[in-house]
Amino acid sequence: DADEDDADEDDADEDDAEEFTPGRGKPVHVPLDPEILASLPVIPLSQVQNSPSSHRSPDDPLLVTHEGIVYDVSSFAAHHPGGRDLLLTAGGLDLSHFFRNYAVHGRSDKAARWLAPLAVGKLSDADRRAAEAGATAAVHVERRHRWLTRARRRIVWVAATLPLWMTVRTCVRWVGW
Repeated sequence: DADEDDADEDDADEDDAEEFTPGRGKPVHVPLDPEILASLPVIPLSQVQNSPSSHRSPDDPLLVTHEGIVYDVSSFAAHHPGGRDLLLTAGGLDLSHFFRNYAVHGRSDKAARWLAPLAVGKLSDADRRAAEAGATAAVHVERRHRWLTRARRRIVWVAATLPLWMTVRTCVRWVGW
C-alpha cells in the first residue's frame, strides 16, 4: 500500500507540474466556427512570412499564424496592450511561442477572442509544422533585439540633435516667426 501511495503522489506531482509551470500561461486556443474554418483559403507560409513587418500603412497586412490559422492583426496592432511595436516583432511568425512565453495571454480568453474575427486563411499541414518550428526563442530574441536597437538609435538621435533644435527654436524666436 505504501508503494501505491508513493506512486499516486508522484502522479499528482507530475499533474501539478504541468498545470503550474512558472512563467507559462494556459495554452491559447482560438475557437473558430467549423463553417468559417472550412471557408478559409489556404495561404502559403511564404506569403505570411513576407507580409510587411514595418506595417507603415493601414493597407499593409500584418500576418501571423496560430494553430495553422492565418490572422491579419493589422487592425489590432494599435490596440495591443504591449504596444504596436511589440506586436510587429511577431509579424510573419507563429504565435505559439509568444503565447507560451508571455503567460498573460493564457490567463484569460481575451487573446483568443481578439484573434478569432481576424482569421483570413489557413496553412497547409506542412506549412503549419514549419511555422511552429520556425517560431523559436532564438528567433523571438533576435527580433526583439533588432527592435530594441532601432528604438535606442532613435532615442540617441533625438538626444544628440536636441541642442541643434533648441538653437533653431531660439533663432526663430529672435527673428519673430
